[in-house]
Amino acid sequence: MSQLWQQYQDLKAQNAYLFQYEAADLLHVSEGELLSSAPESVYLGQDFGAIFKRLEAIEEVQLMVRNHIAVHEKHTRITPLKLSPKVGLAIDVGGFDVRLFPSHWHHAFAHDFPSRGKTLRSIQFFDAHGFALQKVYLQSDNDDVWQAIVDHFKQAQKPTFTPATPHITEQTVLNDEQLQTFQQRWRGLTNVHQFFGLLESYALTRQQAFESAPEGYAFQLETTAIEAMYETAAAQEVPLITFIGNKGIVQIQTGTVKNVSRMRGWLNIFDQKHNGFTMHLDDAKIATTWLVLRPTTDGLISCIEALDEQGHTVLSVFGQRVEGQAELSSWRQVLQNVTEQTISEESLA
Repeated sequence: MSQLWQQYQDLKAQNAYLFQYEAADLLHVSEGELLSSAPESVYLGQDFGAIFKRLEAIEEVQLMVRNHIAVHEKHTRITPLKLSPKVGLAIDVGGFDVRLFPSHWHHAFAHDFPSRGKTLRSIQFFDAHGFALQKVYLQSDNDDVWQAIVDHFKQAQKPTFTPATPHITEQTVLNDEQLQTFQQRWRGLTNVHQFFGLLESYALTRQQAFESAPEGYAFQLETTAIEAMYETAAAQEVPLITFIGNKGIVQIQTGTVKNVSRMRGWLNIFDQKHNGFTMHLDDAKIATTWLVLRPTTDGLISCIEALDEQGHTVLSVFGQRVEGQAELSSWRQVLQNVTEQTISEESLA
């Protein structure tokens, strides 16, 4: 057993509830480095597309995606993933619904470990620096199929992770002319997906963009609005779309919410029995929360976005909507009740 893995075992002996990423932080290594040091971990190489293809044979998995503030867990079956050099798409609404950014996907490991009196089997994907992008856990009785996947991709040598360099977000200051054209382009959006390109063209973070938004299109909220929004939507059975991601993937849950609960300081959704969805949100770490409106050919699309200290999105929530249709009036009513802001096309005309 390596010294690093022994140190991890010592930490676990002191705190049985210590998560792998928490231990890695305490040991000043990446999560990938820590897992690589486990004697029973198996390196599966870099062909994550082929691994996902083989995982389609598994009847049920748990998919976990996290950032430093939010965790998104989904029990479902993996469906075909369409990959291109820049993006990967799986669109199974209410199921395996993800957007991948392949340039960040570098290494995969299989790892079996004890959990609640049984062995939990996982395949975990990491970037070049050892940051965990997504973890897949076997939930169904498909051990033979799972083992065949591990055996097929097993590599003799484990990789070396490169140290991550601190990224400092530069503050972009728009001059008067740039601000005017930025606001004009925001008001001229015809699709919510155009917003990312708008930010890129001005090198703005979400925080900077929201602060520079045209009047009436972005409102800063108290972080408590997130909990109030989920509780109101649950009580009124308003279907939502919850996005949580990191630099390598965004995982999406669509549907109604039933069980909203606060535990140990975290805001949680415990809906595994309802629709296979669980969320954990350390909302005390959220820097700012916003109500954001974007015009489209289908009318205004409104959402709540939570940002970290770097001005990047850690959580965004929309009302469930079909492309080509207006957003639900019930979703607007939830937001208006929670934020006390009027949301209407007429108010921005």
